[in-house]
Amino acid sequence: TSSSLGDQGEGAGKSCLCNGFVWPHADHYHRNHPYIVNYSEFGNSVINSCHFLYWGEKITALEDGSEVCFRVIEHTEFVEDMSLKPFSSQKPYHKRIAAIKLQSGGKLQYVAPNQLTLPDDYPNVSRFPDRTVLVDGFVLCVDV
Repeated sequence: TSSSLGDQGEGAGKSCLCNGFVWPHADHYHRNHPYIVNYSEFGNSVINSCHFLYWGEKITALEDGSEVCFRVIEHTEFVEDMSLKPFSSQKPYHKRIAAIKLQSGGKLQYVAPNQLTLPDDYPNVSRFPDRTVLVDGFVLCVDV
C-alpha cells in the first residue's frame, strides 16, 4: 500500500499524480479534484467521512516477470463548502498522514470528481478492504 501525502488541500498535485498512476489513459485523467465538499459528499461511500481517498489498485509487471500490486491512497484535508473549515477529525493532518495502519469499512474507490455527487453512476468501482491496511511506503508531493 502506497500513501500519497503533501500540503493540505490544493497545490501539491497529489490527486493528479494518483490519477495519472492508477488511470494512465488520457480518457480517464481529470485535472481538477475537489477538496471542498458538502456534508452529503463527505459522508458518502467515496469519502466515507475520512480525510483520504482510495484510488484503487494497479498491478505492474517487473523486469523479472513478477508482478507488484500498488494500492494507492491520497491523504487530504476535506473542507466543508459553507464554512470553508475542515471537517473534524480525530487526529491533526500531520499525524494522519504518518499513519501506517488505515481502516475505512465500506469506502469506495475514487474515480472522478462527479462521482462525489453521482456515486450510483459508478457501480463497478472497487472497495477499500474491510480490514486494517498496512502502509508499506509513502510518496511525498511538494509544490515548488
